[in-house]
Amino acid sequence: MARLDVRKLSQARGVSLVLEMQAELLDDIKTVVVIPLVPLKSLPPIAEVNPVVSVKGQELAVRIEQIASIPRSRLGAVVDNLTRDEYRIMRALDRLISRT
Repeated sequence: MARLDVRKLSQARGVSLVLEMQAELLDDIKTVVVIPLVPLKSLPPIAEVNPVVSVKGQELAVRIEQIASIPRSRLGAVVDNLTRDEYRIMRALDRLISRT
């Protein structure tokens, strides 16, 4: 399991791709922190907290405000890795939880 991997979800209900956010140090626990990735048309992104990323040629919004912990067993195959977008993703996460 790798931080910033884009993963398919098993038993998907609406969201089919998530961004794995949890550090590899915690790979032994049964849950994992993820952020949904959704097509731009489904929810217009909020500029400072929803960076737009490209996954296999599809533009998706990182829905930082929907961060959640799910059972690791729900994670499917790795589709991509967004290390290239790490700065923008972490900045958006910071905007969600900071006062500035």
